[in-house]
Amino acid sequence: MGGLAVRRRKRRRSLRRTPADVLKRTERTLWTLSALGCALALGAGILRGKGALCAAGAALCVAVVASPAGLWAVCALLLRRMGQRGNWHAVVPHMQRVARVRTLRLHDLSELEDGRFEVETAGAPFAMEDERALRRQGAWMLLCTACALCSGGPHGQYARLYGYDGDKLRRQFPARSLHADEAGVSEGCFRDGPGERTFCSGPLEILAERCALLWEEMPRPMTPQEREGLYAVAQDALRRGLLVEAYAMRSGEEWAFLGYVALAPALRPGAAERVRALRLRGVRTVLADTGDAGARLLARKAGVPCVRGRAVQGAEDLGGEDALFAREGGLSGVLEAVETARGRLARLVEATRSAAAAALLMNAVCTASSVAGGAAWPFVPVAAAIYASIYLYYARQTR
Repeated sequence: MGGLAVRRRKRRRSLRRTPADVLKRTERTLWTLSALGCALALGAGILRGKGALCAAGAALCVAVVASPAGLWAVCALLLRRMGQRGNWHAVVPHMQRVARVRTLRLHDLSELEDGRFEVETAGAPFAMEDERALRRQGAWMLLCTACALCSGGPHGQYARLYGYDGDKLRRQFPARSLHADEAGVSEGCFRDGPGERTFCSGPLEILAERCALLWEEMPRPMTPQEREGLYAVAQDALRRGLLVEAYAMRSGEEWAFLGYVALAPALRPGAAERVRALRLRGVRTVLADTGDAGARLLARKAGVPCVRGRAVQGAEDLGGEDALFAREGGLSGVLEAVETARGRLARLVEATRSAAAAALLMNAVCTASSVAGGAAWPFVPVAAAIYASIYLYYARQTR
């Protein structure tokens, strides 16, 4: 049992070993075996009476073949091929930090939204009707007309879904007067043949308070329960982060409530897919919780949790060019940076192990040849050719 526990601990340590640890361990091993081979070649040459100079030459050949020089050359050329500058002692730990990012912290919504909105719901007095029933009601047609005439931008999208184009309607029903008050209620009087129609739009709570009538097929008095229901809808929309605009039409001396349109911020195309792709690669995307209900709604749509305080290590905390690239490239930049770093480190570790195996083999053969009295110098060009082949093989797989 004791031996099994030791093997398990060694396996866990090997799983935790990073690429930088692999490179350092390989370098130390090669230095040790190179020193041992040099000592054997030098001792064998002196004992055979070849002279100090000849024995030193054989030991030098062993050192050139078996030292980490070939490993350094392969790593340096591969790093240059990858577009990285500097020696691997400085570059690999930085690449390793990028590859091991587990949490990406978004500072704002710029990666999730692009300013567009989508219709979430429309209601009152026909909230429980289906679309075909809605289109047979006069109140719904008046709501679409008021939405097209009084609202531009995202709220006018609801009317455009059903063919109510604001520009065409304004040419058909020219405005006689337009004004807005301090409460954010916009009122417009539009010519309708020999007569006129007056619509207004504004916050749901304010219009629910100002309207005494509710328009169904015909205007009728609004009950206190219906007014309280509109207040509840306004509070629920505020809590959920929806952008609500209500509409009313003047009927005689009173305002008749037509309905409301609630909008939700739309996700940037592909944002949810990029968040999902990062999650599949072990990178969790989080958003700093500022208390904004709209931000929470958008983050929920994208599958991004809102967290309070500083998140764990994110790409923007790394410093250097990769962090700037991650910020400028957004979620796609982080995904590409992490994938690129992981792929490059895997190639580098594979090339290192291949170069180390070649160095160990050349060390054994060259040392054995020196101890047996053979020449050691022919192994130097052979080792150079082997290292060059290793570099060319992995350079083709590296981007």
